[in-house]
Amino acid sequence: MKERSQVNTGRLLAYALPVIPLSMMMGPIGAILPAFYAKHTAISLASIGTALFLIRLFDAVTDQLVGYLSDVTESPFGRRKPWLAGGVLVSALSVYFLYAPPPTAGFGYFFTSIFFLYLGWTLIAVPHLAWGSELSRDYRQRTRISSFHAFLGPLGFALIMAVPLLPVFENSEMTPDAIFLMGVIVMISLPLFIVPCLVFAPQTEVTAAGNPSVRDLFNAVRGNRPFWLFVAVLLLIGSALGMLATCIVLYMDSFLGIGDKISHVMIVNMGALLASVPLWVQVVYRLGKHGALALSCGLNIIVIPVVLLIPPGQDSFVPFTVWMAAVAMAGGATTVVPMSILGDVIDYDTLKSGANRAGNYFALMGFVQKAAAAIGGGVAFYMLSFFSFDAKSASQTEMAVFGLKFSMVGLPVLITVIAVILVLKFPLDARRHDIIRRRLDQRKA
Repeated sequence: MKERSQVNTGRLLAYALPVIPLSMMMGPIGAILPAFYAKHTAISLASIGTALFLIRLFDAVTDQLVGYLSDVTESPFGRRKPWLAGGVLVSALSVYFLYAPPPTAGFGYFFTSIFFLYLGWTLIAVPHLAWGSELSRDYRQRTRISSFHAFLGPLGFALIMAVPLLPVFENSEMTPDAIFLMGVIVMISLPLFIVPCLVFAPQTEVTAAGNPSVRDLFNAVRGNRPFWLFVAVLLLIGSALGMLATCIVLYMDSFLGIGDKISHVMIVNMGALLASVPLWVQVVYRLGKHGALALSCGLNIIVIPVVLLIPPGQDSFVPFTVWMAAVAMAGGATTVVPMSILGDVIDYDTLKSGANRAGNYFALMGFVQKAAAAIGGGVAFYMLSFFSFDAKSASQTEMAVFGLKFSMVGLPVLITVIAVILVLKFPLDARRHDIIRRRLDQRKA
């Protein structure tokens, strides 16, 4: 049976366009900017880890506040669109400072810049994700919608990673000039891609029994068991990937000796992730969302340790690039599935409570994703500091190299094993969600 709320492909593309500048803006934070600051500014590895941890305390407030306010906003342009427009200005200003640090930049500069960057991301991404969950309640259609996110995200990251390869630079390293130009491009891309979304993306009709109060929200979320299982899985997977992403640039530069190939490798990585999206969509249709996610995590458990077989030196470029492509393809479901699963969890809450809290739920998801990345990155930086790893040094001790490998491979694999166990316990499959959807349709009728 064809879903009545299927979204036209062109309008769905318009809706998904903001993913491109958001990925261009946020992608380098996990893999590039912390390592860049550690190498080119006065801030230490431990201070970067502390800043990433502290920023989560503020996110716990701002994410929920924006989510709640976007749920109760009333305007001629809908509930979500005004927030995206406001987020463009905050994001653009913060990008300018974060991507152009002076050599003397320390903890205060890094923390302030990244705080406003995350605030800008929250103003755009939280309402945007909630908006997406309202485009359709169909189990498969939600996977289709989230696949647009999963496809355009890597595309945006690949575009920004191509900047150091431009002929205006003498080499392809992440120099201050290259980082600055990346920031300028992000600033331009924000209105370039978000304005078409505001103009052409479809409005949504939301089924809700009034505006939820903060107290009702707390009580509903507290008793939503599928949501908390989803949060645990998201936190584990995000922390593991955060540790991996944090260490990759340092591993290439300080251990393999191919720091000048970072952009090349990242572009191939994103290309492989793009190619994997339609494949993982088909896997979701066959195995269900939680089945596909468990398979994806299981493949990463196998693929990630293979990097330890690659010896350092210039000859490592090709095998390491192949490994990065394999990691991207193996983990593709982690970009396709979460948004779609949360839409189902929100339907479960709506059936129980009668209120639509999509903004708050996606705010919680955004907070968990950022917290997971920060925990992973923070733990990795603390581990590297503990093992006396020095990002500014041309050579590393054996103990420092061990710490780098353990932070990049050992801990992420152990964490992912736990995530797989929890994923397999997730209760909302296609059959159960179909029951929820039919009951919601009956209530609406």
